[in-house]
Amino acid sequence: MKQNWTYKKLTDACDIQYGYPFNSAHFSDSPSDGMPLIRIRDVKDGQTSTYYKGDYPQEYIIHKGDYLIGMDGEFNIAPWKSDDALLNQRVCKISSKNKEVYVGYLYRFLSKELKKIEDETPFVTVKHLSAKRLNQVSIPVPPLSIQSRIVSELDLLQSIIDKQKAQLKELDTLAQSIFYDMFGDPVENEKGWEVKKFDELCTIITDGEHATPRRSESGIYLLSARNIQNHKLDLKDVDYIDTEEYNRIAKRITPQKGDVLISCSGSVGRVCIAPDIKFQMVRSVALLRLIDSVCSVFFEYLICSDYVQNQINNSKVQVAQANLFQGKIRALNAIVPPLSLQQSFANKIEAIEKQKSAISKSIAETEKLFDYTMDKYFG
Repeated sequence: MKQNWTYKKLTDACDIQYGYPFNSAHFSDSPSDGMPLIRIRDVKDGQTSTYYKGDYPQEYIIHKGDYLIGMDGEFNIAPWKSDDALLNQRVCKISSKNKEVYVGYLYRFLSKELKKIEDETPFVTVKHLSAKRLNQVSIPVPPLSIQSRIVSELDLLQSIIDKQKAQLKELDTLAQSIFYDMFGDPVENEKGWEVKKFDELCTIITDGEHATPRRSESGIYLLSARNIQNHKLDLKDVDYIDTEEYNRIAKRITPQKGDVLISCSGSVGRVCIAPDIKFQMVRSVALLRLIDSVCSVFFEYLICSDYVQNQINNSKVQVAQANLFQGKIRALNAIVPPLSLQQSFANKIEAIEKQKSAISKSIAETEKLFDYTMDKYFG
């Protein structure tokens, strides 16, 4: 099929408008101060909280639906989702030059091509996309009917992925709603639950290894705060230690299935329950081992509630980054409903997690099909 396609320089197929160097002295965070201004960080989300108070050239006004590219850091391309705004430097607008290329096709092609350029671009602190490199891109140009079919196929797959991800968010919201329905607002404690300190509800509260553990290329997981994400352990970017190093750290504490883990450095207060795997932690993770009258799933969601998160925010210490120390964790307050009610809540969460697992599996399969389709047309 591709043998009938032609290839064009990107500059022959589309117009590229580079942003204007607006004076940062005139930037504001107040909507009443002027025109919205698009900076690199705004491209992906399609909205801005920066405003420009001053005169500006009319040709740098961006409209909703225009496709923008961020030229520093991650080379994202995305449609602008908000009202008219100004195009700042290191952001460019791309549009079809003639009727030979659909703008939707251009967007799908460039989303893959820009990722390729980003991966190939060396960097010291931040990657930069140069106009020269962008101008060197060649784009395959099939007949418009094929472009339309490609865009429709990819748009359909993307819409399925988006809907599935929205389902996950709805299930997360449902889990939080069930917590408040069953236990009330812990801040008000209108149900009159007993209140105890964390130190009374845990047989162990400790953080991970303080000395720098000797890493290995493979072996046993060594967790840090970055690995605690969305009530789960994210092991995509994880360090390893060998058995000897594990045993050395284990003389102090051996994590067990069901222990509650809290990030206590950087983004403090993220929480998950330890799964049935062998691992150790560094100092940025704290471990809580609950007494028998407290259910770990209930305690996990309690920690995520505003009630405990506000206590954590008031307890953390800011040095170079935020830290939550053991003593502060021990002094946190917790409501303690009857264990039977906690376990009933845990059963409901287990049912939700099964649904989420099935949806996540479906998302992974659809994303795999999306990537295959992109490779088929643009690989």
